[in-house]
Amino acid sequence: RGCIDLCLQVSPGGASCPLCRGVVRLGEVLQEPEEGEAAGATGEPSAKIKALVTICEAMRNSPGPPHKVVIFSQFTSFLGLMAQALARAGVAYARLDGSMRAQDRRAAVERFGA
Repeated sequence: RGCIDLCLQVSPGGASCPLCRGVVRLGEVLQEPEEGEAAGATGEPSAKIKALVTICEAMRNSPGPPHKVVIFSQFTSFLGLMAQALARAGVAYARLDGSMRAQDRRAAVERFGA
């Protein structure tokens, strides 16, 4: 987002989209939703989050040895929303992202491996 803002500031008449090369103007740039807005107007979690919780609950209730899941996302805010949904569903999780201190990352890896 920062690089797009900078391009628009340098080229007030519009910058070129890096994907389609079309002109992008400042008023046309969409804003990322705030933390509470990501659930949508109804307050319901997204379909991806619902599916994640459903899959994790099914795995937790399946016979045999316990299963573990690794979820990747480039959006740390989305990881936060997933963590909230998993906690509400009573699903244990360990979060690991680049914003964590090294000590906290090690602890998360140990929790996951336990």
